[in-house]
Amino acid sequence: MYMQRMLQNTSWIDENREDYFIGLVLERETPQRAAYDRRQMFTGPDDVRDYLATGQTVNYDDDWYAQIRDGKVAHQQAIKRRIVQQRQDAARVLCDCGHYSAHPMNTSRGTSCPNCYDEMSE
Repeated sequence: MYMQRMLQNTSWIDENREDYFIGLVLERETPQRAAYDRRQMFTGPDDVRDYLATGQTVNYDDDWYAQIRDGKVAHQQAIKRRIVQQRQDAARVLCDCGHYSAHPMNTSRGTSCPNCYDEMSE
């Protein structure tokens, strides 16, 4: 696993101090915090690593940006989202009205998305 840490500008950087940040997570771990996050309480470093491997983030401090994640899992999730978006975009067509539509309609002025078609018929 390679760990990433969030910066204040919401970007993620690679972090080589994995044990340090997992230690910070374990220091602040309480049953109340685990219940608030709707997860099982961490009992050791392996529990934190297993949780991060599911694609979740964990706070290591009280700041809003103080989060760590598994960078490899995050990268895989980003690739999956990109593939889904490309498939959705491939199914959409640019209509003559200027909008993208998965179901373009033929009109006397060319093609139109359903919303513009309804406006033309009024």
